[in-house]
Amino acid sequence: MDIFKSVVWWRASATFSVFALTAIGSITARAQAPIPREQRFNTGWKFLRIDPNTANPTASYDAPTTNDTAWESVVLPHTPRIEEARVRFPFQGICWYRKSFAADPAWKGKSVVLEFGAAMQSADVWFNGQHLTRHLGGYQKFQLDLTRSLKFDGPNSLAVRLDNRDTEEFPPGKPTRDLDFIYPGGLYRGASLLVTDPVHISDPITANIEAGGGVFVTTDNISPTQATVHVKTHVANDTDNFVAGCQVMSALLAADGTTVAQSTSFPVMIAAGGGHPFVQDFVVNAPQLWHPDHPALYTVRTTVLRDGKPIDQLKTRFGIRHIELGKRFRINGAELHIIGSNRHQEYPYLGYALSPAMARRDAVKIKEAGLNFIRLSHYPQDPAFLDACDELGILVQAPIPGWQMFRANASFVAQANQDVRDLIRRDRNHPSIVFWEPNLNESSGQPESFMRANYEIAHDEYPGDQCFTFGDGYPKKHGWGWDVQGFAREYGDFGFGGNESTTRQTRANGEKGMLQQTWNFLWCLNDMGKAYDDPNATFLGAATWCMFDYNRGYDKNPCWAGMMDIYRLPKFTTNFFQSQRDSHFKMATIDSGPMVHIANFWTARQNPAKVIVFSNCQEVELQLNGRTIARQKPDSGPDTPYSGKQGVTYDTNGVDYNLTGGNPFDGGNAKHLAHPPFTFTNVTWQAGELKAIGYLDGKVAAQHLVRTPEAPASLQLEFDTAHNELVADGADAVFVRALVVDKNGTVVPDAVPEVKFTAEGAGHLVGNNPLPAEAGIGSILLQAGLEAGTITVRAESPGLRVAQATIRSVPGSPVKIPAMDLSFLPPPMKAVISTSREQKTDWRYITDKPADDWQTTGFDDSQWKVGPGGFGQSDDGIVGTRWTTPDIWLRHEFTVPPGGLKNPLLRLQQDDSAEAYINGVLVQNAPNYSTDYVEYKLSPQVIQTLKPGKNVLAIHCHQVQGPQFVDAGIFSDPDKAVANR
Repeated sequence: MDIFKSVVWWRASATFSVFALTAIGSITARAQAPIPREQRFNTGWKFLRIDPNTANPTASYDAPTTNDTAWESVVLPHTPRIEEARVRFPFQGICWYRKSFAADPAWKGKSVVLEFGAAMQSADVWFNGQHLTRHLGGYQKFQLDLTRSLKFDGPNSLAVRLDNRDTEEFPPGKPTRDLDFIYPGGLYRGASLLVTDPVHISDPITANIEAGGGVFVTTDNISPTQATVHVKTHVANDTDNFVAGCQVMSALLAADGTTVAQSTSFPVMIAAGGGHPFVQDFVVNAPQLWHPDHPALYTVRTTVLRDGKPIDQLKTRFGIRHIELGKRFRINGAELHIIGSNRHQEYPYLGYALSPAMARRDAVKIKEAGLNFIRLSHYPQDPAFLDACDELGILVQAPIPGWQMFRANASFVAQANQDVRDLIRRDRNHPSIVFWEPNLNESSGQPESFMRANYEIAHDEYPGDQCFTFGDGYPKKHGWGWDVQGFAREYGDFGFGGNESTTRQTRANGEKGMLQQTWNFLWCLNDMGKAYDDPNATFLGAATWCMFDYNRGYDKNPCWAGMMDIYRLPKFTTNFFQSQRDSHFKMATIDSGPMVHIANFWTARQNPAKVIVFSNCQEVELQLNGRTIARQKPDSGPDTPYSGKQGVTYDTNGVDYNLTGGNPFDGGNAKHLAHPPFTFTNVTWQAGELKAIGYLDGKVAAQHLVRTPEAPASLQLEFDTAHNELVADGADAVFVRALVVDKNGTVVPDAVPEVKFTAEGAGHLVGNNPLPAEAGIGSILLQAGLEAGTITVRAESPGLRVAQATIRSVPGSPVKIPAMDLSFLPPPMKAVISTSREQKTDWRYITDKPADDWQTTGFDDSQWKVGPGGFGQSDDGIVGTRWTTPDIWLRHEFTVPPGGLKNPLLRLQQDDSAEAYINGVLVQNAPNYSTDYVEYKLSPQVIQTLKPGKNVLAIHCHQVQGPQFVDAGIFSDPDKAVANR
């Protein structure tokens, strides 16, 4: 008699490649409570900042017995000291973080890894008193394997010592006093606990495999009709034994969750402590291509199988897009003019300690400013920011840490080389990243051999034709060179006066100052546009210096070259760049489409006056108190030199400064702009309402109104959420704006009263309080607590009407990556006889040997005992009836419906041996024990015995030694044959 032992197959679509070579256990093994793969580990921390003048600044607090009850309780991300909004030298020194936690019993047998998003900047970590690592560098994530030191019979102790003092060991390697930005300290990004099966998808940085580790997705052969997606997955075996039957099941999902392609690898054996790279290729028909104007995203759902059972899963987002560089930047075959800026990640008061939502709000502001590109100056930034760039369609240039310093010591060079690898390994799947910067920014002392080594490392880590490197000092020798040329990464600032640049303007400098800044950027953008419009020139685009104001060490003043200030309030430059976006471009989640903005507060002025309007419309009409002054097309005057002084230096290292200010808004210098400004001259000033109306194809498309401000009358509160709700994770914060307004609700731009804020409810204020308003607006941060709820903020100032407003925070999830999503697996088969796993099932049983025909349908079992399965005394199965004798015989009647059973199978688990019969015919002789249920396909001979009405399943189980157990069930699959599962 032929008996068929089934392989457990997965329900498959036509595009699903399935391979199975050995019999494996059922995927419906007893379910445990799901464990999230990655849990946020940000609460419950204790913190101590060491005063540099303390008697013993080098004291150690790593011991588990350290008494930290008097330390400050903090939540990550965390800054070691709340600084002034304007700070030159933030805290530098040593600080400690400690955390005690209990291990979840569900973690037994799992791999448990702690990950820090970043730590500024030298970190030593102890776990249960054992020193695990010293991590160098303040901008990258790092992991620690806690598995072998984890205690389940008592508390576990973590201790982290951070030192953000100046060092030459690793980049940037420059003292704060000489640096153009600052080194805020702390565990300023979140921490996570990763709990996985010991056989799991590795982390690309920890795996330390060139162009490998983790999940690496690349694309090629891209066209509107088809694209090829390559997925390389590295699975690590952290056990002490060889592990057989390891497979990777990968599915490509569209943004709506639809499966567009899927495949399962052959099973392999992975050596103890080793790993295996699985390579899978997919063809996607009619792909949705990633582009800044339509950033379509896909997801790879990677599931690791061991003996057919899912044991780990990771979802990786990616985009299908192709970049080409030549005389122009091309994406997916189409030319794209790069219009961008540079971002420092600093916030006032909190330094670098930004929640993921705060990073996302920055990305929203960049996209809404009309930019399609951002350079991450000058270090790796939060993956949450890159996620937002992926979603919003912002091109990214990603650099390693470095600024005007090369240290010729082995530690510094080795760390810089490793920084290139870690940067690409962490961020390589982000479609937003188009340029890599494996170069120490503006560091003239870099040997060519060092730069070339970093160039080669980058291409080794990201093989193929989609790795584009950018750096200083184009090599004079032939044979290699940075891939990106013809791109101005920083323009519009330093050449206009260095640290006294006329571009560096605060909002308090008013219309004149902000228009001067805008003119500098506008004039440069137009001047560079000549190269872009020249078919013989190589020019990809440019990025302003910079997006947001920031603090720095080497100058007493912050850098005020930002298009927005450090509080993320826009200057007129933001409105100008908004006008450069296509009026037809619309994105539902952000401010987009047609726009018009009057760069004027319409305060009293001498006549005749000049009014500048920025718009992406074809015409703009300017009205004053309802009367039309003019309706005109954009500026079209000639291009002229910036001033009588020879030239403008774009190079940020230049010294040929131009402090003249030029001739702002002369009606020209705009022929090479996408949308020139509208300059209205000879306007007679009159108090009241100034209104700009933008027209497209003769129809009103956008409007903007400004009113002459009157005397300050009251305060008005606004919460700047940038379309992202305040998250109750203990770290997220939004700006609260106190606007000084007149009786009409118009902001009074020259009002600078002191404003005091108070907050009640599920949050607290962070920052100087009270504080002076700047240009009519005072900003403070409102940070959420750990419980969602309403927060009421109140602002008051002498002589002004008090303002009050409320905001509600939303719950923050403790889970970063949830437990495996198995919703794509086939639904359970229909139970004809349920095993004890599904529900209580009664069987007739006897422990004394019955008559020889005991397994047939006609046998009389009325004198047998009745009890629920399973039977035995094993902890490995669900025992409903105790069984301690060497043998047991079981019978259960079941009904076959008139239509019969479709694709029936037997599910059996036994210890030690068993024979199973249906209607007296042997289904399976299982001479050895099984550790889980195994499915057996019924032979044709057995199926022929199944008749509508009563049938019987009969089992004999014999126990030899150790635990004993037996349980069984019959199932049918009405949708698909067993051989196709």
